[in-house]
Amino acid sequence: MRSLGFAPAPRHRCDAGKRVREARFERRSSLPASAACVVANGVRETLTALLGAPVTLRLFEPVIPDPYAWDAIARDATIYRVRGSVADAAIVLRASDAIALAGAIFGEPAAGQERALSPIERDVVDRAAGAIAANMIAVCGAREGRVVERVAAIDGFVTFFELSMESPVEARIGVALSRDPAPEPRGSSAAAAPLDSE
Repeated sequence: MRSLGFAPAPRHRCDAGKRVREARFERRSSLPASAACVVANGVRETLTALLGAPVTLRLFEPVIPDPYAWDAIARDATIYRVRGSVADAAIVLRASDAIALAGAIFGEPAAGQERALSPIERDVVDRAAGAIAANMIAVCGAREGRVVERVAAIDGFVTFFELSMESPVEARIGVALSRDPAPEPRGSSAAAAPLDSE
């Protein structure tokens, strides 16, 4: 959906005196923030159970990335596809985030490590993604089948939001959706018929 937005505030000193920002139309996601919050709360509870410790999770606003941003999102990431009745969802774990998640599950510090996951760690991350996928109902509808499949790319996906785990470990979990929901109709007005005066 295209919505009215404004250019970012100027960062250069020569433009710092400008108070009026340029208006422009931007593509914005129609995904309700409440649906993304339901997913975030469910994922937080799932991670708390998996890690055996309270989890602090931050939700970033749903966006519609441009093609270049999709390339950056999927680079070196493990992607799990969840098929739903309304849309498909994809759980995106970048390599460093998968390492941090595996380390947290095993109770070992893994932040900042650049390495491939061991077969056991890969299995644990796959199971964690399966548990996280159970929380996608709010954004993709009832799951079609129990299988969460690993895929190589997220071509054709439209909307994206991110969950940032801040404690007990730092890691990000991306969620992509294959379609942006249709915007809800808002109130409208119609011209009333003129009254006949005699």
